[in-house]
Amino acid sequence: MKKIFNYFSIIALLGIVQVNAQSIRVTDPYGDIDNDGIRNIDDADNDNDGILDCIENGITGDMTDLFSINSDAVQVYDDPTGVESSLPYQVQLTKALNNQHGQIWSLGKIDFSKSFTLTYQAYLGTKTTNGADGIAAVFHNDPNGTSAFGADGQGLGAMGIQNGIAMELDTWYNENFNDITDDHGTIWKTALGSGAGMMSSPISLGELEDGKWHNVVIRWNLATLTLSYTVETGNPVVVTPAGSFTFTSLNDLKNNYFGGTLQVYYGYTASTGAANNDQRIKFTDLCSDFPALLDTDGDGIPDYLDLDSDGDGCPDSIEGADNVIASQINSAGKITSAVNSSGVPVIVNPGGIADVDGKIGQGIGQSKIASTTAGCACNKPGVTGAALSTNMGITSLGRAGAADAAQWPMVRKGGWLALESKTKGFVINRIATSAEVDALVNPQQGMLVFDVEANCLKMYVYNEAANPAAGGYWKCITYQACPDRLIN
Repeated sequence: MKKIFNYFSIIALLGIVQVNAQSIRVTDPYGDIDNDGIRNIDDADNDNDGILDCIENGITGDMTDLFSINSDAVQVYDDPTGVESSLPYQVQLTKALNNQHGQIWSLGKIDFSKSFTLTYQAYLGTKTTNGADGIAAVFHNDPNGTSAFGADGQGLGAMGIQNGIAMELDTWYNENFNDITDDHGTIWKTALGSGAGMMSSPISLGELEDGKWHNVVIRWNLATLTLSYTVETGNPVVVTPAGSFTFTSLNDLKNNYFGGTLQVYYGYTASTGAANNDQRIKFTDLCSDFPALLDTDGDGIPDYLDLDSDGDGCPDSIEGADNVIASQINSAGKITSAVNSSGVPVIVNPGGIADVDGKIGQGIGQSKIASTTAGCACNKPGVTGAALSTNMGITSLGRAGAADAAQWPMVRKGGWLALESKTKGFVINRIATSAEVDALVNPQQGMLVFDVEANCLKMYVYNEAANPAAGGYWKCITYQACPDRLIN
């Protein structure tokens, strides 16, 4: 089938690139983590913040939002089969030129502490004779992170990557690698290569260089500790097992293959040597096909489950692009309205009272920018019209009263009380402990004290029912906020 060619060249590894990807956890697909009555697997918004899971996982624009695209790899739209696509989810790993190598690596990580299924499509060119070398799907924990790459030619751009596993679509016969002459699949340990590092025997996949896209499904079964993949080939299409490997234990996978972790980068490598092919991968539905998760604030909770993705203290539901306000969320930050059949709160859907863009769910807004707390602090424009004078004030500047040219405090409009000094501070009554604050007799709505123990200014406010008979409580005032978006 293929001309024997023993080409091999080592590529030096690039420097380390730091990425914001942490050890993160995922959910039981058949549970209901947000208790909205929609199974996690069917729920488009698993934390009920109104921002769709796809958007929170970074699946909003194109492949560059999810992957670092390196070397000769490039995002493309010109589908080689002649069917043009508007989907920005295709990458050409190598052109049909000699000595090419391309890699893409996920910015988030795949979590092997949970079962998952990953689907992609592979295109391996049209050169059935003297075409090479193939594509590898790779999981790795190389110290070089999203800059890792390995050997060209028979190494498929993956051999030499540390702490990794490759699942190859190999289109070239390398006799010194225990290959077979047919296009084939094999699982191998990337640090050693597909010879010494072979984890499964080569399996014939027929003709992969047929100018067609081939569906590839990778499955990790935590219960059986089995990593496997299948490839669709032939006409009519046949689903062919391409490789399978069962680990002795989860610690075996963690320590002997991934260098001490179960959260690893995922991506694709391809290369050419003295023979070549146009080699590409693509996704048709990243929301369902790609299980990598982003964790913006590094707290171990993936953004799609994190009610405060950037860790700035302001809920994602408030910081999102629609107009969700405090009365529409609970104390955790979840939107409390009913949800649609996809688990998305109805108030952020077309016609909903918080909707501003006529789309299902709300946009990311400022929910991933820790330096901005949009909706939890504000500067509102003044209300136009005749403002009332402030008739009461305390000043140390000796200029008060109607007879004074400064007309102070009346010149300060719209206030109940004006305080003024250039050299003195205003001291609120201080109480040593929170228990003493709570013991104050006959507190009134709006009363202020400084709680020394809690280290905050407290105001006595009524409960949400605004019913004095229901009683009130002392609330710490810890941040500037708009009254209609104030959160507990």
